[in-house]
Amino acid sequence: MTQKLLKRTPTQNLAEFLCLLNYEQIPEGVIDRIKCSVLDGIACGYFGSTSPWGEIMKEFVQEQESRQESTLWATEIKAQAINTVLALGTFIHAYDFDDYHNAKVHPGAVVIPVALALAEREGFSGKDFLLAVVCGYETMIRVSLSVNPNSARSKGWHLTGTCGVFGAAAAAGKIMGLNVEQMTWALGLAGTQASGLWAFNMDGAMSKRFHPGRASQSGILAVELAKKGFSGPKHILDAEDGGIWSATSNSPNPEELLCDIGEIFRCEETNIKPHASCASTHSAIDAVHEIMDKQDFEIENIEEIVILTSEGVKTQTGFDYLPENVLQAQMSIKYAVALALKYRTILPYHMEKEYFSSSELRELMKKVSVKIDQEMDEIYPKHFCNKVRIHMKDGNSYECKVLDPFGSKERPLSWDNVVEKGRAIVSGTLLEERFDEMLIKINGLENVENISSVSEILKI
Repeated sequence: MTQKLLKRTPTQNLAEFLCLLNYEQIPEGVIDRIKCSVLDGIACGYFGSTSPWGEIMKEFVQEQESRQESTLWATEIKAQAINTVLALGTFIHAYDFDDYHNAKVHPGAVVIPVALALAEREGFSGKDFLLAVVCGYETMIRVSLSVNPNSARSKGWHLTGTCGVFGAAAAAGKIMGLNVEQMTWALGLAGTQASGLWAFNMDGAMSKRFHPGRASQSGILAVELAKKGFSGPKHILDAEDGGIWSATSNSPNPEELLCDIGEIFRCEETNIKPHASCASTHSAIDAVHEIMDKQDFEIENIEEIVILTSEGVKTQTGFDYLPENVLQAQMSIKYAVALALKYRTILPYHMEKEYFSSSELRELMKKVSVKIDQEMDEIYPKHFCNKVRIHMKDGNSYECKVLDPFGSKERPLSWDNVVEKGRAIVSGTLLEERFDEMLIKINGLENVENISSVSEILKI
């Protein structure tokens, strides 16, 4: 499929791939993996709808005078799809518990709302929905890989926002049946709206939750305009002046965009989180678990904990400060290690003030130092890796290195693992009683005639 596309711009090449792709070309393993992400995303989103930022988004959507097109989860409301997805993306990313790819993006929070909201609006099937999700994931991941995620992140960009717009446009464009020219325009119009800055880390602002939803919204807007004939730049990726590669990265990898496209599906590499913290902390959590499984010691007897990591992870999570809000708690590798020592499993409620303000955990965090390690730095983010050393007061020291955390593509969660996680997340919510019904629908999405039957389950 790639051979005949070489004379066109990268954006046109990508657009033609998306337009030509059909459900039967997608390997069964990819569909199975996407179903896991859909289940995980819905569970995370339903729980996230109860967060303070989720409640604000519900109120915002309700205030908009709009057509009744798509279901706003955890409410009786149907609203215009372009507004619904803003809320749903925020819901899914509410506690940083949603899926991620090593390209440093959270595709589910951007793509699933778009595909579900528009498929519901158009009355499309489960197969149509799955195809759109694959298109969105594949596009978002490949665009992020092509900008070089480490380089773009080092410049302060949040790639879930900046690359998410492309994934949203791909999913929306597939649902809306765009032709190649329209899909090219849509990708261009999406890319020119690319946004998402990492400044939220300074004060724990809510903007990180907002980025996926805003990317979803921008993607739909791009498609709606392109379908009407509003043109977008064909060189949105490769333009020397203002293309996404030159604008967001010092060292892009353009070859990653189309390499083996249609033969290798990058979306199959998506990781699902077992812990409600930044993905870059997960291998450190696993390392603590491995040490504790092999060694018998009391937490009170720890002298020092050293995390040996990459420059990217240290910048993103290795803060000197102790967390003062939920976002700072989720992004702190020191806090993640302290929680792992105390509680092992890290769930969303561990990110609340009751926990991050506790004197015991704060004293434990003060014993943690974060240092750059050459080996870890050379292989991140291909591997979300960390080493942990624990020095005891009696002179003993224990060390463990984890290259790929549990939940990664190298050590994936099974369907049963994802079901267990989802059931735990929705416990106590209105979705708990309908969870088994939802499982049946998602596990058999290829047989669902109208995706509205899934959306119906997600109402109050």
